[in-house]
Amino acid sequence: MCRVHHLLPLVLLTFGCAATHQPVLVTPPDTHHEAPPTLIRNVRVFTGLEDDLTEPVDVLLARGRVARVAHPGKLVPPEGTEVVDAEGLTLMPGLVDMNVRLGASDDTPPWAGAIRDPKLQAEALLYSGITTVVAVGHDADIEALQKEIADGRVAGPRMFRSSHSIVGTASLEPGPFGRFFRPRSARIASTPKDAARAARRDLEYLRSDFVKVDFGGEPGLSRKALEAVVAEARMYERSVYVDAQRPEDAAEAAEAGATLLLHTPWTSRLTNEQADAIALSGAPVVTTARLWAAMGERMSGTPSASPLEGEVLRTGTGAPGAGGAAAAGPLEDTKELASSYDATTRENLAVLRELGVPLLAGSGSGLPGLVHGAALHQELQALVALGFPPAEVLKMATSYPVRILAPRAAFGVIGLGAYADLLLVDGNPVEDISAVGRIVAVWQAGRKIDRRIPAAPVEAH
Repeated sequence: MCRVHHLLPLVLLTFGCAATHQPVLVTPPDTHHEAPPTLIRNVRVFTGLEDDLTEPVDVLLARGRVARVAHPGKLVPPEGTEVVDAEGLTLMPGLVDMNVRLGASDDTPPWAGAIRDPKLQAEALLYSGITTVVAVGHDADIEALQKEIADGRVAGPRMFRSSHSIVGTASLEPGPFGRFFRPRSARIASTPKDAARAARRDLEYLRSDFVKVDFGGEPGLSRKALEAVVAEARMYERSVYVDAQRPEDAAEAAEAGATLLLHTPWTSRLTNEQADAIALSGAPVVTTARLWAAMGERMSGTPSASPLEGEVLRTGTGAPGAGGAAAAGPLEDTKELASSYDATTRENLAVLRELGVPLLAGSGSGLPGLVHGAALHQELQALVALGFPPAEVLKMATSYPVRILAPRAAFGVIGLGAYADLLLVDGNPVEDISAVGRIVAVWQAGRKIDRRIPAAPVEAH
């Protein structure tokens, strides 16, 4: 009994702390009761499978899924159904961001334009129509955050959670940006045995959705160590996602059995042999096309903030977190390096696309200059600016990621029985990709999300 009494204050404190979160952007949905049916009338649909929108249809949502699709006026809604008139609007699957970092490290620079609280980061993602994310390189307790989202205490997207990053002894990015890429909770492994043990520990005890490996640097993790991690992950039927920033490391990781490359390599141009190795492996690559442009803009004090980013950060200026004086001095040398990395990223992305490498949309949100939620919308626009057709870009952020995350799951598309994780936007995103950012409504598991303008600014630095 004494032990119970000693533990009780701690339990109460834990629940008290969990209850103190005050939502800013999104009211947490009622996850303890089934969502009421919703009939979305006269809406054109981007299914995630076709290149064009459908003709106007009525879509019925029930029990968290797409229950019926019919010609306008043909459906008789059940009693208690919420009816949404969506004439002139487009219904599309909720977005998937394949590269998101949650939490904030002590090294976050003052010019980053960042949301630091992981619960507010989760809200910002859902507010922006992102209903699924791959959480990589996090410095927050994502498992606890997932539970709070499931319990309806915090609003946020579905999360695929990484293991602790498994790294060698060197930093991935040896230059001035290195500290931004390695989370504090990384597992350092000097041998294949150490690497396999680190993977096993997280898969066994933390039930991670995938193993993350930071591969590169001198001396970094060896290929044999990466192969040991891949073998260990397969024992648990889990994938290995690799952060490899140099082309030679990306090619070697693909050959070693990486399931996914989390970035387009940027330190130098891919050689023909390296590009072929990635293509032949079949491993998809996450785009992060705007990573270095966004970081460079922040350091220069001239971020190209979107209206959605302004809403998320709530500064009211349209250019939140501008660098100004904070971006001067020692950052001058790094601006040219960021510009060089940006150009190389775009070149390498074009090469990979030409070779037919599967490409998935990911923002790198949580890195300096990339604001949770808004950054994926800017990523989609950047890809279109690079010559990708809008319909292809939309699939890269909806249906394509599901093939690697959960091939048997029914999200990322709109069809009978699909999860009702949906985004209603003003305009035709197949013709104008910026329409994705003109959000009218978001549904998560059939529940319409209460998106609201914050009464006070989000904590930003």
